[in-house]
Amino acid sequence: MKLATCALFLALRAYAHEGYPIAPVHVTLRAEPDRIIADLRADSIFWIEEVTGLSPMPAQDWPAEVRTRVEAYVNAHLKLSAGGVQLSGKLTQARYRQQLWEVHEEGVFDLRLAYPAIPKGAALTGTSTFYEEYRKKMAKEYLGRKMPYAGDYRTFVDLPGRKRFRFDLTPDVPSFTVPGDEARRSPFA
Repeated sequence: MKLATCALFLALRAYAHEGYPIAPVHVTLRAEPDRIIADLRADSIFWIEEVTGLSPMPAQDWPAEVRTRVEAYVNAHLKLSAGGVQLSGKLTQARYRQQLWEVHEEGVFDLRLAYPAIPKGAALTGTSTFYEEYRKKMAKEYLGRKMPYAGDYRTFVDLPGRKRFRFDLTPDVPSFTVPGDEARRSPFA
């Protein structure tokens, strides 16, 4: 009986791997008169393995197909809409950086996307589902047990408009809405 229990434990342990370390995505949105800018900062391991497919990851000057994959991934997982119309972001800057002590796929992605402007009188709505497919896969794999990084599947959004808005988007509360006039910065900001 002890041998069977030990074998079952080892089989379950082998089945449930640790997975990628997940860290929250940080997004700063700036609603300007003629566009919206989204600056994203994300931990690199998942992005390298699942989004770019490049290893080693160059600091900048990424191939066009990699830029296209990154832009598509962000547009699929950070959905912005204004007045009920979905906005599509264009990747304008992309950089990968590592600190001296970081090795392999450790590091950070810094991305900037530009979106169309918020029409007058429209509200800005955003939904974030970064890592959602992977989170669901890990939840199935862990079969109700506590999975690693469970509290890190989130996106922190900072929107310094006429007043500062901060949102902590999670799988349970993945979206926000802000009046467009409040989202835009004043001309003197």
